[in-house]
Amino acid sequence: MKIHSPHIGEIWDKKSIEKTVHTVIRAKQNKPLFVKWLDRNIIWLILIITILGSGFVAYGFMPLVIISSGFISYLVLGLIGLVIGVIFESLIADIEHLEHKHHLLILSVIPISSILSFFLMINGLESRGADIRFDFILGGGIYSFFLLLHFIVHEHIIKKKKK
Repeated sequence: MKIHSPHIGEIWDKKSIEKTVHTVIRAKQNKPLFVKWLDRNIIWLILIITILGSGFVAYGFMPLVIISSGFISYLVLGLIGLVIGVIFESLIADIEHLEHKHHLLILSVIPISSILSFFLMINGLESRGADIRFDFILGGGIYSFFLLLHFIVHEHIIKKKKK
């Protein structure tokens, strides 16, 4: 039995297919322990990096909050969230074993950590006597929305259209 591959233009016989499948299985079994651990835990590492990134964004955003309040600061925050969201999605786009529970974790943990980061930033500024007119819930929500926008569009719309 031969199978024609329209993408490659080659004809594969059953023996070649079995050999390729066996090679892939053997390669997965022979992965170093660290790579196996990384495969299982990559989503957690990316999530931790994103949470820490939210803290760094909140900290780096302090000067803008001090000199500007209102629409401009929220707009800049949304743009920063969008850029970081594209980077976040590019990190997790090729993770094969993302399950529904991982999606729920991402969609819940990131907004909570973003709002908490902005709360800590605003609280820290106000405790030092700064008069801040910045709503940390709105700011964290805007940042989270734009951070997760690309993820939601890619994972829940684009991938479903491909199926």
